[in-house]
Amino acid sequence: MQKLAQLMKWTPKTPFYYGWVVLGVSAMGTYLSNASSTVTMAGIQGYILNDTGGDRYTLSSAVTIGTFGSALLTPLFGRLADKYGPRLIMPLISIFIGVCFYFLSGATSVFQFFVFYILARAIGTPALISIVPRTAVVNFFYEKRNLALGIQSAFRPMSGGLSIQIISMIATRSNWRNAYKFFSLYGFLSIIPLFFFLRKTPESIGLLPDGKSISNENNDQKITHKEYSWDFNKAIKTRALWLLSISQFLTMMVMGVVGFQFVPYLNDSGMSLRLAATAWSCSIVMDAIFNPVWGLLGDRFSPRSVLICATPLAALVTSVFLVIDGGILAFMFVAIWGAFIGGLEVLGGMLIANYYGRNSFGTISGVLMPFQVGGLGLGPLTGTFLFKTFAGYSAVFFFAVCAYVVAGFLIVFARKPIK
Repeated sequence: MQKLAQLMKWTPKTPFYYGWVVLGVSAMGTYLSNASSTVTMAGIQGYILNDTGGDRYTLSSAVTIGTFGSALLTPLFGRLADKYGPRLIMPLISIFIGVCFYFLSGATSVFQFFVFYILARAIGTPALISIVPRTAVVNFFYEKRNLALGIQSAFRPMSGGLSIQIISMIATRSNWRNAYKFFSLYGFLSIIPLFFFLRKTPESIGLLPDGKSISNENNDQKITHKEYSWDFNKAIKTRALWLLSISQFLTMMVMGVVGFQFVPYLNDSGMSLRLAATAWSCSIVMDAIFNPVWGLLGDRFSPRSVLICATPLAALVTSVFLVIDGGILAFMFVAIWGAFIGGLEVLGGMLIANYYGRNSFGTISGVLMPFQVGGLGLGPLTGTFLFKTFAGYSAVFFFAVCAYVVAGFLIVFARKPIK
């Protein structure tokens, strides 16, 4: 027992700040849960539908229900993240997701697929992708917080794009079920690094945010260490939090509305399913590349200023699909659109940290993220409804442009609250 206690207290010595280790290791959990993300399902839906005989409504309904489930659980995981940190939460959830993926791979009915997919989606998203690893990053960084959040957010599209290619490769050579058996095994193996390398706060290993030593604290370090943090009960009464939440709901809804339709849109315009999935993967790669860029811009200016500029640009790029009809040009703009999709979401998280500090970041984000996740979950079903109701994709893209415009106006009025 004594050796086990010593092992649990052990922290590896690194030549660089340990916060970067926490940031990197958390990506392993993000990769696992991304196998059930909207991004991944959008890219591989053709393989699943061809095998099961289902339709878009069936799959988009599962994505929507699972995403709404994660929205409901996000406030709980936000409080747990503030209280316990990622070291306890992420390994336990990785085991659970591994079990879900194993049974998902053997699903023989729509009901079984729904149950295990929704469980994996609802629990994995807040615990492994969004609020838990993001809270850890906010705790470990201050001066480079937005850059670190941008890098952490880049893990999601990077792993989503990789998941699409892995599942597509395995599905082409055998079937999509074997791909989820692979992810199940990965889930069980990932608990080892998640448990041994993740930590709750820098103070728990004798550091301050950004790697400054507690024993050698100077005036500059005190500024970092004593960052003002809002109490949850006060933060929830500020207008900025609710305006930001509604804006992020619209932004993330567009991600689900448009993103879930891009592969079918390209495929219906004459592009092969594999090439259409590649276009979506390129969009995800652009998302991954630009998330750290948004973080750098957020550190250089402010997350609010960057959001005010980026949102109308996203609307402009989306409006291009109203005047083109598939082909190589559409392939290119699908990729360009990817530069904005994740950036607008992570800038919302940066704004929460910038406005309210780190002590209750998980709990306060538990207000914002249900709006984000709820919008994302409603997106695929809304996009499918618009497509079928208006017999085409124009209504999908028009809705997206309007939503971006409204979201941008809301951010203009979401000024930093006064302490």
